[in-house]
Amino acid sequence: MKTTFVRALIAGCIGFAAMGQAQATPITSTSSLTGGGLVFDNFGCVISKGGFSAKPTNCNQIDVGAGAGSLDFTSQFKATTLSFDNVLLRYRVSSGGPGISAVQLAFDGSFFGISVASVTETIRDASGKVVGRMTVSCSPLGCDQEDPGYGWFDIPLDGVFDELYITKAINVSAGIGSATITQVRQGFTLDADVPEPGSLALLALGLLGAGAASRRSRKGV
Repeated sequence: MKTTFVRALIAGCIGFAAMGQAQATPITSTSSLTGGGLVFDNFGCVISKGGFSAKPTNCNQIDVGAGAGSLDFTSQFKATTLSFDNVLLRYRVSSGGPGISAVQLAFDGSFFGISVASVTETIRDASGKVVGRMTVSCSPLGCDQEDPGYGWFDIPLDGVFDELYITKAINVSAGIGSATITQVRQGFTLDADVPEPGSLALLALGLLGAGAASRRSRKGV
């Protein structure tokens, strides 16, 4: 029940927030994006895969879009029995105003059988020093419901930064069964940010959507 509610919460928040997203474009043809006072550029992508069935097979199958202080990566990251797909994404985010004080991460990873879907985030400053790192995953061992929290959470940063370099390792691996990710969302908090009414409204809509999904789930049991 808890897993269903948490997944519904994330799906609701991502779904409603996505309404304000700019149209996504393939990462291979994106030079820079802007949103919420931030500039995203220096995009890079490398894919390694193996086994019988895993995708994406090319970086041009991964889309990226920017919203108000957030960045979305979407694709059909999927591996089936005896297969794996590793996608390494990298980019730079910079702010011309208040520094970046927090980074958030959400993903919609799921699995069936003996499989795992995960995202490992490494954040470096302009000098190359690692200032934040965290992994979220969904597997038979659990879907990060407790520590770290499944879905949105703050990645601890060692300070406030005008410029960050982010590497995102997306993995789907299946022994028996399948593992899938379709969306990875990155959020950023600026040092002087104050929650806007619009942001609070989106969160409220997400919570309402989560509650409705949870009630439907209970009725179906």
